[in-house]
Amino acid sequence: MRCRSCVVAVAVFLLGAASGGAWEPEEAVEPEALRWVQEECPPDFFRSRTQFTRRSAERLVRRLYDSGALDVTMARILGEIAGFRVFLPLQPLRRRDLMTLVNKRLSECSLAPAEDRGQEDIVLWFCRP
Repeated sequence: MRCRSCVVAVAVFLLGAASGGAWEPEEAVEPEALRWVQEECPPDFFRSRTQFTRRSAERLVRRLYDSGALDVTMARILGEIAGFRVFLPLQPLRRRDLMTLVNKRLSECSLAPAEDRGQEDIVLWFCRP
């Protein structure tokens, strides 16, 4: 007699491992943005790579949260911090307010406005205007 629940549990574990869902190396996890800016950011990070100062980056992250962001993390490209990943709320008015703020930041970098297509998140890549 076979244990059907055991077979299902093993299959779910193996499928999760195959898709990368079972374990992620710590460096793959995106840090929460406000904490990273306040506590972990290298002293010259913003001055040398972005349009922000540490203070203006902190203000933007707070505004993103105030506008309805569920979470804001530090987005990476090839393991390097390269922008803010903004997780969008489900409520239409909060999404609209947040997308307005996001698009204002995109226009400051001469980038096209982002469209709300029901996505879970949007990334504000660092740039120099």
